[in-house]
Amino acid sequence: MNLKIAICDDMEFYVQNTKKAILAAQRQEDTYEIHEFMSGKALVDYIRKEQGTFDVIFLDIDMPEMSGIEAAKIIRKENEKIMIIFLTNYDEYIREGYQVQAFRFLSKGSKKQLSEALQGMRKVFENRKKVMLQDNNGNNYILSLDKIIYGETHGRNLKIYTNRGEIVTGLTLQKFQDIVGYYSFFAVIERL
Repeated sequence: MNLKIAICDDMEFYVQNTKKAILAAQRQEDTYEIHEFMSGKALVDYIRKEQGTFDVIFLDIDMPEMSGIEAAKIIRKENEKIMIIFLTNYDEYIREGYQVQAFRFLSKGSKKQLSEALQGMRKVFENRKKVMLQDNNGNNYILSLDKIIYGETHGRNLKIYTNRGEIVTGLTLQKFQDIVGYYSFFAVIERL
């Protein structure tokens, strides 16, 4: 699994500890690109200026200049799919965190909570890589996006070639791209 991860905390110690724990939990087949930020403002500026996006953000709540909650509200307006995991020592922020659809709240320094969050995160991303399709005969398929080889449009049909065969569906190309989202690259050859 390839993930682009941001860690944002105003205390270097917590940034490095979180990074070490993430890398320790990384499986051999995983590739994590980790970016470090020392303030919510720096994270938001990066996302806006660089048009950067992340799959997951580990975000401290209590920071000067811009709190993690404020940063998350701005980030959520830019991208609804980013998984936000708050790092905090304060339970009173939990209610606010749910307003930005936080995935988890972790106590800073809790290796057990971080490990559980990483397992949960992995399951969510693995499930995001699957779609359910119905072919023109009414058969349903649960398809892993990494099994798609390519697709062709044939008139009003979309033929999807996978490592297990072909699926012909009445979906438009646009509808299929909406379903798979940014999780998959999908090249289409148009045949008339």
